[in-house]
Amino acid sequence: MLGRRRHRRQGRQIAPLPRGRRQRRKLTEVGYAADSKRRLLDAGLPHLFSPHCFRVTVVTYLLNRNLRLEDVQYLAGCSNPRTTRIYDRRRRCDAGILSRGFRYETTYEDIAAVMRQFPHEAERIVIQPMRLHKAQIAAGQDMSVTLLAAGARGIGTSFRRQRGGPERTLIDWFLEDTRVRLPSGCRMTIFQEPRLESGFPDLVIVLWRERRTWQWNPARVKLTSRDIRLLHYLHHHGPAALPFLERFFDRSVAPQLHRLEEAQVAFCRSGTWRVRPLDKIFAAQQIIAIEAKVDDLRGGLHQAVLNTWFASISYLLTPHVPRSEGLLDRASAFGVGLWSRKCGIIHQPSSGPVPRSYASWLFNEWAWKAELSSLQEQV
Repeated sequence: MLGRRRHRRQGRQIAPLPRGRRQRRKLTEVGYAADSKRRLLDAGLPHLFSPHCFRVTVVTYLLNRNLRLEDVQYLAGCSNPRTTRIYDRRRRCDAGILSRGFRYETTYEDIAAVMRQFPHEAERIVIQPMRLHKAQIAAGQDMSVTLLAAGARGIGTSFRRQRGGPERTLIDWFLEDTRVRLPSGCRMTIFQEPRLESGFPDLVIVLWRERRTWQWNPARVKLTSRDIRLLHYLHHHGPAALPFLERFFDRSVAPQLHRLEEAQVAFCRSGTWRVRPLDKIFAAQQIIAIEAKVDDLRGGLHQAVLNTWFASISYLLTPHVPRSEGLLDRASAFGVGLWSRKCGIIHQPSSGPVPRSYASWLFNEWAWKAELSSLQEQV
């Protein structure tokens, strides 16, 4: 058995794995670690390395080559960018592998040579995701995905601190195993428990067209939530004069209008304020809200209905198929979809137009600000 393998402490040598019939057995984590030690010794490197060190090295190597954090997160198979940042050791070592309590100075070329001796590990964490990524690009799918959660700053909103529990496990499963089809030319920004007036929706997925934002004025980042509310009012109710807006809002509406004009989202013509065409100032194509519930399905359905005030599609995510047929009828009546971990989409609602409220505009702005902040960090 692998547990009976012999270690030779002298000279830091490890006996080779048993051969014969035992080699046909399923390779466990312990067995793979022992095989890694043997190959490390063959390559002339210290045997204190583990297979996980190569994962850290690959992530650090890709980030050091100025690859986007979202792309590295996708290649590493991490559900959260914070997990990918844990593997980033650029601040702690300039080159080489850094394992817990042990540092070994080497070059990435040496690591690449060792990686060639680990064909299965390289195939799992690097080659297969790259092939899948290229196939999806060839099929016209843009895999640009950004996940924003607690700790994200500079976009104009806050997030609730994530807590453990069955609902958190359900959300993690959704992020890891569910694939939302991304239209060509679109980016995907996922908000995890953002703060809204109606509460903290578990997930909000925004699909937005990046090309529309290329000509946006940088002054747009200065717009506040009150400015966005005024912008939505002009879009929904049509042109309005300044005296009417001052009676409807307050006298502070004049500076808000000037900020909207500076951001090139509204303009004044003949004393009437108007918004520019929607296809020029609104990039979000679809906003999907996900509300996860394990026990209180009625409460989850109520929150999913509240999410329809900003989302084009709202789902209630459950671990199993609801036994109550009344829940499905109520969800269908309110235009809410049901998504089960076991059976997938049970009820698919029709997609509504956006923007539905000024909160839709907020997600439109936050997604663009997050991308703009990411580009500024890269520069």
